[in-house]
Amino acid sequence: MSSITDELRALSGSTENAFTVLHGGRSLHVAIQTDNDDDVTGLVIWFPYDHAARAQGEVYRDGPPLVGPRPMSIELRPETAGDMVAKNRGVTVEWQSGDPAFDDEVFVDSPVGDASLLHLVIGPEARAGTLELFALGFDSVQIDSEGRGAVIASLPRKRFDASAPRALAAFERILSRLPAVTASGEVRRANPVAGAVNLVLIAFGAAGWAVNVGYAGGLAMLVHLIRGHEVEFTPQMVLGPIAFGLAMGIVFGWGYKSFVERSFRGTSNAHKRGRMAALVGFAGMSVIAFSITFVLGGVIYGEAPR
Repeated sequence: MSSITDELRALSGSTENAFTVLHGGRSLHVAIQTDNDDDVTGLVIWFPYDHAARAQGEVYRDGPPLVGPRPMSIELRPETAGDMVAKNRGVTVEWQSGDPAFDDEVFVDSPVGDASLLHLVIGPEARAGTLELFALGFDSVQIDSEGRGAVIASLPRKRFDASAPRALAAFERILSRLPAVTASGEVRRANPVAGAVNLVLIAFGAAGWAVNVGYAGGLAMLVHLIRGHEVEFTPQMVLGPIAFGLAMGIVFGWGYKSFVERSFRGTSNAHKRGRMAALVGFAGMSVIAFSITFVLGGVIYGEAPR
């Protein structure tokens, strides 16, 4: 059985990992993602949002121009149990299309608060095309994506048996009725204290857990330099800081998650921001707490060899 990557390459006549496929009068961009061994790890099909919207001519121009934040950064993805829990808790509020077949299967993550704008952008054709792509194994559709300002459909590695003609037809269906949207100049709310706090926590977490033994060895060398002679480390001097670090990471991560969720309560991605805050908080604070207690314990309680 041929894979979707083989079928798309055959349609384009290209052997490269980035190429275009002509479909519905548009040159759709395809990017095949590979790892260091050249094994295929993913696939995306994309097309600029504004190019698709301009092609609609006068379809949406019988009223005032549509205005909204650009990029709209809309992501459609299969709804998960975590999404449902967050909505039931009232942490996350998701826009509903009124189409049960779509609303029950798809989670809409977007900073756009204008329901009427979302109804036009994620109209019947976009919803039907998205459901078809998800049925084929795609796991994400971005509309007016951050950075690229494109419509992007992503396919994970596990579903390369998808049909290329069906995928292209579904993607074209999403593009077929997109409205032109003028940028409003709206400034989005930033994650409070996220910049500095996240950078510090990520740096400590990455340094600590990525190199683990080497990192602990560096701390041991620091203790040795401070004490000025060889130090004999007991198991308790290592296990104690590890346990303390994990405990502090859990406590701080949970607190940071709660703070971020409260700050963004009522938006569609409050729970996703909260999960990331918990991960960042745990990784960073656990290593910071471990580092401090390990060094202090070594300096205060380390034994010189007899």
